[in-house]
Amino acid sequence: MFKDKPTEKQFMELMLNLSTRGIKAINVYYEGSGDSGAIDSVTATIDESKAQSWIEDPENASHYSKDGDIVPLTELEHQIIQDMSYEYILNNIGDWYNNDGGFGNITIEVPSGKYNCSNNMRITQVETESVEGNFLENLAKKD
Repeated sequence: MFKDKPTEKQFMELMLNLSTRGIKAINVYYEGSGDSGAIDSVTATIDESKAQSWIEDPENASHYSKDGDIVPLTELEHQIIQDMSYEYILNNIGDWYNNDGGFGNITIEVPSGKYNCSNNMRITQVETESVEGNFLENLAKKD
């Protein structure tokens, strides 16, 4: 993790470098519950149709994809994307890491840097039942 958040220059250089390598989109998958959450994977694709599918709906991205069009990122590239995702998106959206937690995908278009985040929050539903009565009346009925 950077001592300071990545600069605009670092991010622009990253987007240009990824574009030069033919990368069309990046997917960031995150998940959390309890009191913590983390980015589980950062995936990059060179496939134009897959990139378009990711951009249109981040849920289309498969963070477990083993396809040949998935390109590895360097440790520095991975770190910049993670830091930018936390700083500008994950720290500012609905609660995806506490209690029942949540999960989601962030798709970043290369080289524009435009992103789309699909955040899913798990919420426990509670149903309430109300019962009224009188113990003395219950006891009298029993006798």
